[in-house]
Order: sequence, then C-alpha cells, then structure tokens
Amino acid sequence: MGLIIFKPPQYKVFNYKPRYWNERKEELDEIIDRAKRQEAGEYVPGDYIKGGFKKMRITNPKKVNKVATIIKWIGVFAACALVLAAFYFAKTLEAVMDKLG
Repeated sequence: MGLIIFKPPQYKVFNYKPRYWNERKEELDEIIDRAKRQEAGEYVPGDYIKGGFKKMRITNPKKVNKVATIIKWIGVFAACALVLAAFYFAKTLEAVMDKLG
C-alpha cells in the first residue's frame, strides 16, 4: 500500500506584483484631454455625463460629513441652551412659589 507511482502535483503560487498607479495624474490627464477636445470643437455624446456618478460618490461623503458635523454641533448647543433655560426657569419658578406661599 505504500507504493506510490505518481508524485502529487505541487501547489501553484500566484505571484502578484502591483504596479504603481497615480490616481491624481490620471484624473488630471482626463481633464486636460477633455479641455483639448472642447477647444478643438469636437463633440462627444455623453462626455459631460460620463463618470458623473463616480464623481458624485467620491465628493459626496465629504459634504455629507461636513453637514452632519454642523448638525451635531447645533444639536449640542441647543441641548445646552435647553438645560440652562430649564435651570433658569426652575429658579424663577421656585422664587415665585416662595413668594406665593
């Protein structure tokens, strides 16, 4: 039973070597290319729409985070104002109740 005729195959290793990718340079190249086409008067259907959702997805979180932060701070200030107003009115109400009886 210990007699093996064929050797089991070796595991295949995937050797992945990532290449450098500069996203900012690629976007800049697209903007320059689009400007050159506009100067030349070339019309490309859908050029203004192309990549619109991707741009919106990338830029929206920053705006949403700013708005959310502002709303949070407004909520904190409003809560503080309510607490201070409650203490003020409680003291004035207590003073009025003491005068009445």
